Amino acid sequence: MVGPLLIGWSRIGVAASLTVSVQTTNGDAVPHAEVLAINPELEATSAFTNSRGDAQFEYLPPDSYRLRAIPPTGDVHVARYHPNETEYCDADLVAVESTSAVTIQLPEGESVSGRITDAEGTPINGVRVRASAAASSAMREGWSDADGAFTIRGLEPHQEWRLQAAKTGFPVQWWGGSLRQSDAPLIAVTEPALSEPWSLLSGVTVSGIVTGPSGGVQNATVRVYSNSQVTITNTDDAGRYAAQGVPVGSMTAWATADGFAVTYLGDSDRPDRFVDLTVDGESETGVDITMPSESTLRVQLTGSAPLTDGSLENISVVLYNDERTVGRGEQTDSNGVAHFRGLHGGNYEVYVYGSRAGHADDWAREQSGQLATVRVAPESVDNDFDVPLGIAHTIHGRVVDEWGQSIQGVDVVISEHRVAGIDDAQPGGLYVESTDSDGEFIASGIPDGTWNIRVQADPVCPADPGHVAVYLPNTVDPLMADRLFIESTDAAITEVLFTMPDDRDHDGMGDRWERKYGLDLQRNDALEDPDGDGLNNLTEYRMKSDPLRQEGYWVIVRRFGCATATTAPTGWALLVPMIVAFSRRRGSTWPQKLVRREQ
Repeated sequence: MVGPLLIGWSRIGVAASLTVSVQTTNGDAVPHAEVLAINPELEATSAFTNSRGDAQFEYLPPDSYRLRAIPPTGDVHVARYHPNETEYCDADLVAVESTSAVTIQLPEGESVSGRITDAEGTPINGVRVRASAAASSAMREGWSDADGAFTIRGLEPHQEWRLQAAKTGFPVQWWGGSLRQSDAPLIAVTEPALSEPWSLLSGVTVSGIVTGPSGGVQNATVRVYSNSQVTITNTDDAGRYAAQGVPVGSMTAWATADGFAVTYLGDSDRPDRFVDLTVDGESETGVDITMPSESTLRVQLTGSAPLTDGSLENISVVLYNDERTVGRGEQTDSNGVAHFRGLHGGNYEVYVYGSRAGHADDWAREQSGQLATVRVAPESVDNDFDVPLGIAHTIHGRVVDEWGQSIQGVDVVISEHRVAGIDDAQPGGLYVESTDSDGEFIASGIPDGTWNIRVQADPVCPADPGHVAVYLPNTVDPLMADRLFIESTDAAITEVLFTMPDDRDHDGMGDRWERKYGLDLQRNDALEDPDGDGLNNLTEYRMKSDPLRQEGYWVIVRRFGCATATTAPTGWALLVPMIVAFSRRRGSTWPQKLVRREQ
């Protein structure tokens, strides 16, 4: 009965408090440690321990949490989940109801040390050195001093680590002379000191000049991209720039500046020129960029915006070039206008994410349905483009458990129904939403078509409580599911309610049903057939029949509508097709579902 009480507290604003004491194995306080409280949906909040080693959480929503304590950088202790685990799923779920207190003890870890120099052997100060465990998510850091010396403490024993070095003016790199983590050698903490100084790769210095119609462009931002790393620098008063520490690899660059078009290497509106950097420590000069004056574009959205009371503000609009190799995103203002600056002249396409306002997520199109082309004149500030938005359907729903408690973090999967052998050539539409803390979801922008809807809750950890997947209208049997038919893209809102049975052993069968017939709630027994009638437990659960007794018929029950009893030989069941007609109306009350049967 704890579950229903907790949701009641949450809804009237009652919260819990939690004190986490972080100690050494000797009972000494660990100050300045970060403590994370993580719920099963991987939502986390954090607090830091005081001088007594206590971290205080106030106004914490009543729930179950996994607790992780991370000692501060330089501390000799290792991070732990409560009670004494290194991995999230191995930790205990702590139920926090009103006022709770927990203690986490941190054992001492190992350390690794070394010395960092440049290519000439000169010590480098202020390098951040990070150790990442190869077999877990553990991570610890240290910093080099004036002598280039560093020590990383609190490493998990019996693990192997990779070391990363990062400092402005050098490429991000790993111990062993690697620019990629996967290529870096592993270090065992049984050897606490590196065998030789770590000489950092210098990278390549890339330099050039950025010019505009009137000469050098001052204070332009230049981004140089190579080997999955971006180095950022600025031009001087004459438009010159130099980017240090660019890793070897295939390099390109682009520049941005007020009043100019965003321009890639050379004078292009897209990345179509690359330079191979092959020798670490060398320089690459003459990497010049010529920027034209900018063009601007105003994209005006029009539409009724049924979900936002007529407002078309804060809608995302993305502008793509004609090859879709570069996209630029903007948000609309209070007038429904997205302003794009820094453009080259050319042809563009527009994609609008209008679903938050009750419109479709779609490309701007001509009346014929073909994609619309936006033509932007070179170095012109008078370009306008209107996009009328079509109304799409919205599905608003709530997901609860059998106690009526809201379920957060449930995936709501809305997939377009495809007919095998007919619709195979093209993939169907797919919309996935997640329920909020009240168990509610809104899926908007659903176009005309026939749609399947299911809700599923896949726990992050095997030990976490689960729920049985449920299908429209509210059935655990996928063969009894209905489909939602959307025949016209009007402002209709379909409201649905799903009730998901608890399923602690994740075998697809509800706990209450398993408990009723004495089945095992601690393991997956879905495929067993205790009564030997040819139907396994999962089939009998979906058909609402007795898994312990052979029968010549089964009663198939729909939650919305009457039961249908069909006599058939043992091992056979006759399914009666049904169509659910939804009341389409706006509002937040849950619907009365009208069921029409077709015999």
